[in-house]
Amino acid sequence: PDRMMGWYWSAVRAGQRILRWDRIDAIFSSHPTPVSHLIAASLRKKFRVPWVADYRDLWTGSTLRPYPQWLEEVEKRMERRVVAGASELVTVSEPLKKYLMSLHHKNVEVIYNGFDPEDFEGEARRGHPSVFTLVYSGTLYTSRQSPVPLFAALKYLMDAGNISKENFRARFIGVQEPPFASLVKRYGLEEVVKREPFQPYELNVATLKGADALLFFSWNEGEMKGNPTSKIFQYMGAFRPVLMVGDANQFVADLITQSKMGEVGKDPRDVAAILSRWVTSWRDRGEIDFSPDRSVIARFDRRQQAGILAGVLDRLV
Repeated sequence: PDRMMGWYWSAVRAGQRILRWDRIDAIFSSHPTPVSHLIAASLRKKFRVPWVADYRDLWTGSTLRPYPQWLEEVEKRMERRVVAGASELVTVSEPLKKYLMSLHHKNVEVIYNGFDPEDFEGEARRGHPSVFTLVYSGTLYTSRQSPVPLFAALKYLMDAGNISKENFRARFIGVQEPPFASLVKRYGLEEVVKREPFQPYELNVATLKGADALLFFSWNEGEMKGNPTSKIFQYMGAFRPVLMVGDANQFVADLITQSKMGEVGKDPRDVAAILSRWVTSWRDRGEIDFSPDRSVIARFDRRQQAGILAGVLDRLV
């Protein structure tokens, strides 16, 4: 079902050798790619050990798949057949859990991507003290995560004199799909929106911690529905205010609101109002009003999430 299918036979042979010679209590396979589950299904059938099938993303049912409906149905039957032998499923959010339970009629446990607090113990890398810094880190799929509401808001704030090249910077660290550069030019933001290459992980963490605020872009309506992506949890670890642009990803919008990690701007007017408040607060007091709920954030510590997986395996073995 995927381009890694050529790995299947050698992986099954290697798995069989391991299971014959070592005392293996359970099999754990992770999707993507689907072939991982095919390999696990084959080993489970032969050796009868418990199998946990993990879904980082959906196999079928994803709104990003370009397949025609008839092919989606064919592959959905394949998925049901392959995963039938799994003892239990795990996935990354409640909406994905709901879909998987309806498809497979099995117990599904949610284990969030989370963050590792130890990754964020180093020093912050701060920008110039007289420049408000907004940071987005990672790949921006511009055609599916529109920066237009942000750019329109920044244009409005520049025209109103609220921000300028002297006191504001939006840093996009990573890769930005076209037409990102042309949109920056269209809105006249070349002096305040800066593109930078990917950073080494430790440097990137320090940059996130040193930002005045962080950016999260929702996927377009319906796309990546229910998938929070690991970025929002990395932002939690950095413990900086988050501005979410767009509200189609209700899971992330609710998470930001419940944890008090930031605010959600649905359209350019909302985004401009939030940024205007934040920049004014930063200008007057040197910081943004920020009182996150630590008890909510602590739930997504990876040690807590690992404990959930340990519980799944304990039940099975």
